Amino acid sequence: LLTAAHCLICNSFENIKVELRNGVRMNVMEILIHPDYERNCSSEEQTSRENDIALVRLDEEIQDV
Repeated sequence: LLTAAHCLICNSFENIKVELRNGVRMNVMEILIHPDYERNCSSEEQTSRENDIALVRLDEEIQDV
């Protein structure tokens, strides 16, 4: 799953669920944030929008999308 890094950077993946349009919720197995993305988790402000990208690996394959 491709998403914006600022949505994930300050959260542990154990606290994140992905909900599909059909209402199915899936667990996150791994989050890979672009290595050059910069964000200060102690502040709500994002330092830059550059490299604001992340991949989310789910614990199972998405079906019927």
